[in-house]
Amino acid sequence: MTLHRKFCHAHTALLPARPVPLPARPVPLPARPVSLPARPVSLPARPVPLPSRPVSLSARPVPLPARPVPLLSRPALLLARSVLLLARPVLTLCVSVLFCALLPSCAVLTKSQLDAVTKLSVASDTVAASPKKLFDELTTIRLERGVYYAASLTAATAREKEVNALAAALISDESLSQKAEVYVNVLNSYLRALRSLSADARWSAYGTEWRGIGRNIDSLFLRFNQTELLETSIPVGWAKLSGQYMGYMSERYMRLRQAKAVKSFVTQGDTLLSACVEGLIDLLKKGELIDLIENESVGLKSNYAAYLHRLEQSGFPPDLPADRNYIELVKRMEVAKYTRSRCVTALQSLKRAHAKLVTALEKRQKVDFFFNELLELNTLALQLANNL
Repeated sequence: MTLHRKFCHAHTALLPARPVPLPARPVPLPARPVSLPARPVSLPARPVPLPSRPVSLSARPVPLPARPVPLLSRPALLLARSVLLLARPVLTLCVSVLFCALLPSCAVLTKSQLDAVTKLSVASDTVAASPKKLFDELTTIRLERGVYYAASLTAATAREKEVNALAAALISDESLSQKAEVYVNVLNSYLRALRSLSADARWSAYGTEWRGIGRNIDSLFLRFNQTELLETSIPVGWAKLSGQYMGYMSERYMRLRQAKAVKSFVTQGDTLLSACVEGLIDLLKKGELIDLIENESVGLKSNYAAYLHRLEQSGFPPDLPADRNYIELVKRMEVAKYTRSRCVTALQSLKRAHAKLVTALEKRQKVDFFFNELLELNTLALQLANNL
């Protein structure tokens, strides 16, 4: 008890007699915040070591499901497969559109230009075939004239010699016709290829095909929606619109290719056409052919007169079919004379019109640029068609 009192008395003596007064105002804080260090704290240079032994996986593998879970139902898979089969040509169209975008600027052939190329090729067919028809006509007239002369002979030996001479002349005339046929076949092959290359079907067929594909896909979606296999119907109409767009793009691309192909084909074919035309003109302007036509015209009259004298001496009545045949031969002979000069003029017109076509395609001129040459060629072609 005495010790406790002494400890309390000593502890009380250490305390102040009065309590320490607190400051009336709070101690102000510093105005500027304490600045942090400018350089970041550096991390340790050595990385934290990983555990020496890897974590062991479970010894038994996780079993896979026996059958894979299908992502789509069977009807949806069938629809997707059908769409992929129908949409396979879209890749071809995409490539075509890409090529169309990468092609250099080239103007397509207008409708009037394509029609002009077609008309030129059609008219040229008649002009190119006319020289061979002329040679065949002269061969026929010469044969009929020789038959009149052979019929006027009384001796069998003389008649046999004349008939053999007619056969040999017929073979010789056919060789001249075959020379012209070589040029004619080359010209006809070139003109047929030009007509086929400039046809509208070269570019319109692709657009028709693509529009048909769009309609078929729309029909497929419409039939599938009627089955009610899916909760949401597939929208209809976009495939048809896409087919129309693809058809327009494919037609545009094919028309660009057609313009380039026609221009190149006509430019390269101008030399070939000029050579064939010059060869035919040389055959028609030969002095031998001109002399042959004049001799046949005179010989036809004299041989028919000899045939009539033979009938008179023999006491046979006049043969009316022979008279009609003679009149027809005279008419055909005059037509042959006119046709020869018309063929030369028409071939020269064909050469000029084709050269103008080459210039018009290279300089992108309108049809009016060679309209006069084309009109002249058509007029001469009609005249030759009516005569032969």
